[in-house]
Amino acid sequence: MDIQAERLDLITWLIEQDEAVWKKIKQLRQNSIAAPPPKRMTMEEYISQIDESEKAIQEGRVISAEDLDKEMKKW
Repeated sequence: MDIQAERLDLITWLIEQDEAVWKKIKQLRQNSIAAPPPKRMTMEEYISQIDESEKAIQEGRVISAEDLDKEMKKW
């Protein structure tokens, strides 16, 4: 399918959607416009992040996936 056909297919699909879908699409669009692209890390920054993470693990500054899930539900 070429790009024009895909665009037409998407437009047709969008027309059939309810207000909830439109709100989500608008929010997604706003978020993508507002957020700048992430800055690429240098190799030194990457290694530093790894070192910091390993230190946090050794010091016990970690959270289980289950606890994280519980915490995220409070957001």
